[in-house]
Amino acid sequence: MRKMPGQRIVELSVTPIPVHYRKELGKNAYGENIGRERTEWLVRARTEYGQEGLTIANRFMRQFNGFDNSAGTVRGLVALLREMFLDKRVDEYLETSDGRVVGVRDAYKEAFQTHGWMSILAFDLLGQDLGISCVDLLGGQARDRVPAYDTTLYFQDLLNPEQGAAQVSLEAAASHDEGYNEFKIKVGRPGRWMAPRSGMERDVEVVLAVREAVGPDAKIMVDANFGYDGRLDLLEDFIRETLTANIFWLEEMVTADVGDYRVLRRMRDRLGSDALLVCGEVDRDPPSQVFRDLVDQGLIDGYQPDSVSAGFSRWQSLEQWLKPTG
Repeated sequence: MRKMPGQRIVELSVTPIPVHYRKELGKNAYGENIGRERTEWLVRARTEYGQEGLTIANRFMRQFNGFDNSAGTVRGLVALLREMFLDKRVDEYLETSDGRVVGVRDAYKEAFQTHGWMSILAFDLLGQDLGISCVDLLGGQARDRVPAYDTTLYFQDLLNPEQGAAQVSLEAAASHDEGYNEFKIKVGRPGRWMAPRSGMERDVEVVLAVREAVGPDAKIMVDANFGYDGRLDLLEDFIRETLTANIFWLEEMVTADVGDYRVLRRMRDRLGSDALLVCGEVDRDPPSQVFRDLVDQGLIDGYQPDSVSAGFSRWQSLEQWLKPTG
């Protein structure tokens, strides 16, 4: 049977896939130990001609609010997918021009705004139908390579108290030997797991130890998961004491707030740090007003919403919004 454009979707499946980390991961500023594995909720749609599209529904499955609510349940996910995709044509979701997606059709705008991850499935199915990649649908390849950084440097010191900060630096050194040259370190120990000043001092100790372990040419970022909320005094000490580590970015050091970020930005500049101020991963409806304010007032250097949660269609809108900032 010859494949015709605009295939219909005839089958949907949801598969929980266990993902195993290569080591045990510890706490961050607010959460318990992550451990060794998590679950990825893989959604697969198949068309009448056997082509498949994929997405990840983790965001939906994390919304569990009790058994009397379908959010965060497989039954709720399957019902949503059937309503949105089953027996629909793969070309009815997105507006295209010259092989590029230029918008979402009106009937699906609200759904893709609420469940951005579903737009990824729509992009994948359309690309399969047209014989082109999602990269091309999004406007084409922008670069040949994207550097990856190690994100596994959680509060490993609390998993091995006898080693302390050395445990984090040992793991960073091992990762460096495996080829990584960029590292994001979890900090924010003052927030929950240690006495505030002791936590800040341990954060400093960890960052300096990792810098020594990976050498001067590696890139180091830190992510506090808001662990310095209400303690800008300790955050100032942290920035001052880690200047020699040449931190590339300071991520979510405090909760997004115009007043706090204005103080933080002035503090960073006064101390002579070149670190970028970045945030936005927790923005569930990007861009929500506080992040618009932070961008419009030039108080952050990078905005980092979750790309899978936002989805490809919203990502395009965010790109257009941020384009004037350079």
